[in-house]
Amino acid sequence: MKQAFAAVGALVIGLVLMSGCGADQTRTFDGQMTDPRDGQTYRTRVVGKLEWMMENLRFATDTSWCAPQDSACAMGRLYPWSQAMQACPEGWRLPAIGELGEFVERFSPGWRSKANGPRQAFLDLEPLLQPAGFHQPWTGRFVDYGQAATLWTSDEFGLSAAMGLVWSRPHETVEITPLSKEAGHACRCVRKASDSPVR
Repeated sequence: MKQAFAAVGALVIGLVLMSGCGADQTRTFDGQMTDPRDGQTYRTRVVGKLEWMMENLRFATDTSWCAPQDSACAMGRLYPWSQAMQACPEGWRLPAIGELGEFVERFSPGWRSKANGPRQAFLDLEPLLQPAGFHQPWTGRFVDYGQAATLWTSDEFGLSAAMGLVWSRPHETVEITPLSKEAGHACRCVRKASDSPVR
């Protein structure tokens, strides 16, 4: 797993600055949304100021993949970053790095400050993530299906990478780390909670 992520340029990042802390950040409501483009329905959850898709996006773009073990794309599609930035339905978008960090913090408080925080976050996030693995289009390989969940953010890291979340079953850890823009990773789209009917 470490070697695989090294191949896509992963570099562990330390603390990610949080923003917008306060009582509002603890609100949680469940709902659903239907993507008008293909009729697929997703469970959603309002956490603080954002409504999150609680399933990986399954919308087919010009360049996106499903793992061979997942012919129905039940785990969601895998997108290169340029496609991921355009894949969310109208009114939705990829989360920023700080927003993704806050999402993890909501379900695993202190994960960035405690010595065992990354492992605790691995355990806390396991019921919330879909381990679709990731795709290396330059080799044609689908890596770590069932063993890793990876999610894009909207934040770039230099010219060839963007930030993303990596949940690793073999290493029992969670990282927010740079990922190669060319690799295929999953998407969880967000929108302002004020735009959601679930309030």
